[in-house]
Amino acid sequence: MQFEHNHHSVIQALDNIVSAVQLSFNQCQSDVYWLSVDFRMLIAATGVKHTEAHKAAVYIVDSLVEQLKPNESLLISSFYFSFPHSKAFSPYKSEVQTGVFGAMLLAQYPQHRVQQPFYSFLVFGHAYPSLTQNYIAKSTGPDSIFEWVINNNTQLICVGHHYVKSLSSIHHAEHCADVDYRYVKTFSGSLLLQNSKEQHIETQFYVRDLDTCDFSSLTHTGDRAFREAAVIESQLLSTLKRPLLIHSINLLCTHEMMLQDLNSGNNRYVDYFGPMKQEHEVITGKVADKLYTKELNALINTQSC
Repeated sequence: MQFEHNHHSVIQALDNIVSAVQLSFNQCQSDVYWLSVDFRMLIAATGVKHTEAHKAAVYIVDSLVEQLKPNESLLISSFYFSFPHSKAFSPYKSEVQTGVFGAMLLAQYPQHRVQQPFYSFLVFGHAYPSLTQNYIAKSTGPDSIFEWVINNNTQLICVGHHYVKSLSSIHHAEHCADVDYRYVKTFSGSLLLQNSKEQHIETQFYVRDLDTCDFSSLTHTGDRAFREAAVIESQLLSTLKRPLLIHSINLLCTHEMMLQDLNSGNNRYVDYFGPMKQEHEVITGKVADKLYTKELNALINTQSC
């Protein structure tokens, strides 16, 4: 692949990121990897021009897929949350609402998207095409896409952002624990597949009770517990134009920890806030950004000592 601007330095930077992600793959005990990338941070770190961002996304994924073993799979989130309003989902055309990384890859690999109206993934390697061939009605809970993700011992790899911002498996744990601030809601609409008629579908999503819950997520205590249990690893990439932090976290182990805590009624690891409950320890997106920057700077300072 040829980049028109700063080809050699861009390729070297992208190769450094690919090598670091591959190292995370090799160091974990999993065959399924979910890669999440903050592409704004990646562009700043590599010098890729915005006009060539699509090339960079494809280069990273193609490089990683080439190195997958026969039994390994790679997932990229391509979530879509407008189904309740649009009442239609097309794996090929429904926009990706979880960042430009998945959106750019969908344009290149539309046939690799899972048929799930909310939590769809792009799938590469061993799980393709089997995971993309059948409609999956449930987003979380029994017989859901996230049950597949958890049961297959998936390793989440986050590049350039705090892992909590991609930890949607929290809601699967909440569903399994039957928390009192969320409930299952069924939505109806159409599934639009290529070269076929519309199919009527029903799908389930574990929605918030709006009178009770504004937001739910991991807590600071949960983050500390994950780190103490060594189910999360941090890796500093300092050879780029701007340093990046990579988080690698085992979703099966963290699911078991969150579920046990939720079932005990302690809500130490996962909690919510709402009209009658203050934010307290819940890690929001803004808090996660601050935690990422704090950890990144701490690792830079440690390395320079």
